[in-house]
Amino acid sequence: MYAITAHDRALIDEAIAAGAVRHIPLGVSGINWATNAPWPSVDEAIAAHKAETERLRAIYQSLVAKPKRIIARKCGRDAGKASKPRDLASARHTAKQEARASRNERIIALHAQGLTFEAVAQSVGMSKSSVYRICTGG
Repeated sequence: MYAITAHDRALIDEAIAAGAVRHIPLGVSGINWATNAPWPSVDEAIAAHKAETERLRAIYQSLVAKPKRIIARKCGRDAGKASKPRDLASARHTAKQEARASRNERIIALHAQGLTFEAVAQSVGMSKSSVYRICTGG
């Protein structure tokens, strides 16, 4: 917290004595933040604080009133043809399934050649129990 200067104290006392405020609002000080010089009067300090508060309130209200996301719909033949995140996720899922299926086929082929589960596991870089599960269909 900043120390209150004599000028700040005089502004506070003047405002309270004039009945303009019961307390000095948070953010109001004896220093004009734009010019970094003392305010000439209490009224100007409080007016500047109120103006800044109203400006911030207007910004907040505009953000609250604005919809989070604008949904644009296509009309006609191309309606609903946009790529959606779930389509991309399903494509990744399909690619993973295909890679897993080809890996499993390779493991089954190695085991069919007569390699033990341990030898297949070492050549593929998997655990022996995973190779056993794939080869036995479990």
